[in-house]
Amino acid sequence: MTQRKLDKQFRTNIAQNFVRQIQSDNDDCLFACVGSSEGEFLTSRTERQEQVQRRKILTATRILPKDISLVINRVDWTSGTVYDRVEDDVDMSTQNFYVMNSQNNVYICIDNNGGKESLREPFGTDLDNITMGDRYVWKFVFSVPSDKLKFLDQTSIPILDLKVYDNESQPYSDVRQYQYSVQKGSATDEQKGQIVRVDVSATNTGVYNNYLRADIDRVVLGASADSVLISDGVNTNSTYNNYAIRIIDGNAAGQIKTIKDNIITASGFNQIRLATGSGNTFDPIPEVNSHYEILPRISISGDGVSGAAYPIMDSDSLKISRIVVSDQGEGYSTASASISPAPSSGSAPTLTPVLFTPIGFDPVFELFTTKVKILATIVPDNSDATDRLVENDYRNIAVWLNPKIGSSYTNAGKVASFNDVLKTDLKFEQVPGGDEITPNYIGVGDYAYGQTSKVFGLINAVSRADTNSGTMTIENLKDDFTYGETVNIFSINGFTFEDGGKRVKARTTLSDNATLTPSQTEFRMTTKLGLETTVGAAVINDNTVTGASGSSGVVAQYIEDVGSSPPTGTLLVTDLSRSASSATAGFAVNEVLTLPDSTGATITSVSMPELDAFSGTMLYIEGIDPVVRQFEQTDVLQLTFDF
Repeated sequence: MTQRKLDKQFRTNIAQNFVRQIQSDNDDCLFACVGSSEGEFLTSRTERQEQVQRRKILTATRILPKDISLVINRVDWTSGTVYDRVEDDVDMSTQNFYVMNSQNNVYICIDNNGGKESLREPFGTDLDNITMGDRYVWKFVFSVPSDKLKFLDQTSIPILDLKVYDNESQPYSDVRQYQYSVQKGSATDEQKGQIVRVDVSATNTGVYNNYLRADIDRVVLGASADSVLISDGVNTNSTYNNYAIRIIDGNAAGQIKTIKDNIITASGFNQIRLATGSGNTFDPIPEVNSHYEILPRISISGDGVSGAAYPIMDSDSLKISRIVVSDQGEGYSTASASISPAPSSGSAPTLTPVLFTPIGFDPVFELFTTKVKILATIVPDNSDATDRLVENDYRNIAVWLNPKIGSSYTNAGKVASFNDVLKTDLKFEQVPGGDEITPNYIGVGDYAYGQTSKVFGLINAVSRADTNSGTMTIENLKDDFTYGETVNIFSINGFTFEDGGKRVKARTTLSDNATLTPSQTEFRMTTKLGLETTVGAAVINDNTVTGASGSSGVVAQYIEDVGSSPPTGTLLVTDLSRSASSATAGFAVNEVLTLPDSTGATITSVSMPELDAFSGTMLYIEGIDPVVRQFEQTDVLQLTFDF
């Protein structure tokens, strides 16, 4: 079977879904872990090595939506650089076609002035294309929000994956609205199916001897709907067959018509007769003294209508220099262009119509985003200061998906994120002919149920815009309400839902603006022992302690209770090896523990790791050079994955 290499768009989809897995309303949760305070770090990813490293995890920190971002390669605008313009027949993933300016705005190059150097830095957030003084045309795509600046570095630009709501024009009040407006505008852009330009091939030797350029003295002497009378010095019939005449000024300015033939009149003037056919008559008829030119004729064909163009000629070489689109037409998904008549000598250039492609509708895909960056702050343990690993190093880092609560804790066996609260705003309005939205019509603690979507959730907050509309915040929605559906409002009485007949009409569910409140972000992965020791006992990091039951572990940290008598403290143990006769936790209260200096201590309390080290999926483990920690040190774990 032939193996296929993933192209950039496929990889973009994988990266996008990975981030959405953490930022959306599903039940998945991701953790950053550090471990292995002593010994060898992970050298190869085998099942046996993974099991060993799971036992050595010191702490697990939740990776929240704010800690993860899609990123693209950083390309700063630089004066003197030739940037590639967007082409629909070129693999743009290999091109240098976007830039970031000094204000952290990102732009896509629409036109590069014929391949010349860019000399003016693009700026502005206009929805329309931005033309600079160097004739470069840029499309603003997005600005980097302030809360994403931590992901901006010398190699990466963070990019948002925003949802476009069908019936919402302004869901944001910060710079995200700029990107949203571009995406929304592109989704509804009226230029879809239009011809934006016609490219001329580099091979262009065709000479058109009968081209008649505009001149101050070349004017229309008379005209009808299907002919014009000119004086051009030509005394040969059929000179301009299949050419086109373009009226430059006057009441008929801009009209371009196909020439059937020309006839020299008895008085020596030249009568230009138009070819028969739909739309090939003058309307209005050109007035006397209108200026004109006679050009090779450009014909556009395809599955759309009304597309029209004409050439700009080089008056010295009589060759086609470029093409001007005079009517972009509509409805094209494919188009071609041809030139008539054949050149007097040489070969005619190949013409390629370029159709409008909405730029900015989906910047994640348009900029070939295949990278994800994680910035996780490693606070070594939970909020209890006595549990923190203040002075030990680590040799492994890992990314852990969906670990479960440890066996000795309430809710053991549940995914660590089970008790998170996700709050989502729903805009609503009065049901036609229904009750007004009075201040107490909907209460905190009520429940909302969508009749069509079947979505259900607890109402956390309500704000009224007026008696006809408002916004409710709902906890832990699993999907969006259907726009326009009727929403039932239930109250709860004891264990019974009560339907008081309250109804509202759903508008937009602002799921992209949802906020997550995690139940816990830092988890201790060591076994925590309360100890009563003897005076002068030494508990040294990375040495082994052994219990009377035969269980043993490695000292991750010992925190002595200052001034206690007899001496007491908290011992954090990693890489626990349980004996067959030991308690479930490996150690038990009142068990005697032999310390590294051979002195004894009595265990006064035992707390197992807060997460089950052998649950969930280790998506990534890497052995690194030891990171030496100092007192009160907080580490930021930075990982970039290129999918």
